[in-house]
Amino acid sequence: MLSIQRKILQRFALNSFVSGDFERAERYFRRLKEADPDGMGVDHNMGLVNIGLKRYANAEKYLLRDLNLFGESYLRARTLGDLYYIWGKADKAGKHYSEALAAEETDSDEVLLRERIEICARAETFAEVATSHRSFEEGVRLQKAGDTAGARAALEGAVRYDPTNFQAWNNLGSILLADRATHADAVRCFSRARAYSALPSIVSNLAEARKLAGEDEHVE
Repeated sequence: MLSIQRKILQRFALNSFVSGDFERAERYFRRLKEADPDGMGVDHNMGLVNIGLKRYANAEKYLLRDLNLFGESYLRARTLGDLYYIWGKADKAGKHYSEALAAEETDSDEVLLRERIEICARAETFAEVATSHRSFEEGVRLQKAGDTAGARAALEGAVRYDPTNFQAWNNLGSILLADRATHADAVRCFSRARAYSALPSIVSNLAEARKLAGEDEHVE
């Protein structure tokens, strides 16, 4: 496959993935894999898109193949940890999160990794992770349907069951940011999300919430 074609496919694949169109993203990623089966990042991306599609066994296959081809790294350990965490496999999730924590690139994710390792170690706490994820998905569905009150209740449940669910904190903050009376609460939610993730969207949401709430500028 020509380099220009590969770049175009990669862009389409990543744009589809970011927008949540995982089926479309899989089609593009699969074409990239067919063209370069052992290329760097090919199996990793196939693993990520299969997590999005909830095809966890397939995701595991791709991610372990990526690990076997290219060796241990923070990103590979963290992604496997995330897979097993959402899949409900506490022992494996804790193992890979611990490996990620031991890597050098963990500064921005250390809080998340440590808390999730503790969650994985307690059966009664880990059992609530799946409930949190279901509540998060319900909140997203209700947001899209325009049911703000229902979405807020579902997302509040998601973070109650799993406080490390930074996606739920971020979405909850977005709902609260729409109402001037709850700007301070939005700052609190985005701050919780930021404690667990340095995703650019979360960083920018927190900055915007602080601005609207009249807080002093804060440099991350």
